[in-house]
Amino acid sequence: MQPILLIIVFVVVIGLRFGVRGALYELPRRYRAFGVIGLMALALTANYFLQTRDPVRRRSEQTVLLVVLAAVGIIVAVTSLRRRRTGWKLTEWAATHGFTVMSECRSPAQATLPESLRQLPLLRRGQEPETFFVVESDDRAHDLQTMIFGFVVSRIRFSLSAMGHTDRPLTMTVFAFRRPTRHLPAFELRPANLAEEPADDELGEAPVELVEEPRFAERYTLRGRHTAGIKRVFSDALVNALERQSGWCLEGLGEWFIAYHYRQAKTFWTFRPSGFEYCADPDQLVARLEKARRLFGLIGGQLSR
Repeated sequence: MQPILLIIVFVVVIGLRFGVRGALYELPRRYRAFGVIGLMALALTANYFLQTRDPVRRRSEQTVLLVVLAAVGIIVAVTSLRRRRTGWKLTEWAATHGFTVMSECRSPAQATLPESLRQLPLLRRGQEPETFFVVESDDRAHDLQTMIFGFVVSRIRFSLSAMGHTDRPLTMTVFAFRRPTRHLPAFELRPANLAEEPADDELGEAPVELVEEPRFAERYTLRGRHTAGIKRVFSDALVNALERQSGWCLEGLGEWFIAYHYRQAKTFWTFRPSGFEYCADPDQLVARLEKARRLFGLIGGQLSR
């Protein structure tokens, strides 16, 4: 087998393993799904014109390339079709669950999210934050505003495949709750393996330790300002719920509280790899919304204005 065929097989395996995200090529983010197809088409063209002593062997390799190229094309087509259908379902889902669709296309976060919400760490870090969709519900009886949005932001990450730092998109579904009568201290909670150093303008945020919860401290990293207020936020009930439901990331500031989830793969070859969870199907939003809403309801302390 020629080296070029081995390279193509390697590209396909890695591409499928990471959801055809484009770990081995540099294309604009909106077109990364076509990266594997482009690379394979280029390799197929090169192989077609490559001179070899065995024409039968060359035809065999071309057949393999065509089959794999067709398989990847089908995967990309099915994924794109599923995303379009998701967009069609979103309006129906919102209408039946008391939400209003504010945006259903990819847009800059600055145009679709309130400025006060964009002050939270998740929405301030990274480059070119965008939303895929935004739905909103206003429960005046309980003085509660709820927003759900698909969010993507680019982060600089080191990549072995790129042999250096590369721009990598992080995609997730975020659940945001706003209660005007509540004033939360600035805090950020993440699983310990996802903790990030605060940005230059967040130097006031320091680690917060809950001495009476050693197991919680091993699993999560909590940062923020006003330690006493943060400890009141993390009531015993909230801490216990987070210990039972691993992977949740929480942030709070003033009137806003957001929750998003990180899925940890059990093994390297798990079909669904580790990563922030994006609910592509609106039907999946209900279960996650209820869990996020319960976490919000477990906030402790008298944190009203």
